[in-house]
Amino acid sequence: MFAVLLPNDSGLGGVRDKAVRGPLQRRARVKDHNHLFVNAQTGKPLGTFFGSWNQARKRAGLPDVRVHDLRHSYASFLINNGRTLYEVQRLLGHSQIKTTQRYAHLSPETLMAASNAASLAIGDLTGALPKAGEKMVSVRG
Repeated sequence: MFAVLLPNDSGLGGVRDKAVRGPLQRRARVKDHNHLFVNAQTGKPLGTFFGSWNQARKRAGLPDVRVHDLRHSYASFLINNGRTLYEVQRLLGHSQIKTTQRYAHLSPETLMAASNAASLAIGDLTGALPKAGEKMVSVRG
């Protein structure tokens, strides 16, 4: 299970994501608790959110997706959008970088961009740059 830690005196001004802002605003209306997920009627922390999660994933046509799978997706989205392993490690709360490496899956597009960057760097050094309009292609052995 994961936790979202917020200072008790923090406002919502720094939260830009609407998906996160809504639950935080509901949380702010329930006094004297430090939990993100609470029962709106009782104000008590939810013991589990499996019922809601199960209903949401079935409606989305993703009955086999687990909450834990979202951690892998989150890590992969970050890595494939240029964030460092160290940043992802800190965001996921991993103490070992090897754990983060198992979570962060590089897309073929990200690997292609990395390969192309190396090709361009080599081309700069040798003067063998691609001609205008010429595409770089992947060569696999």
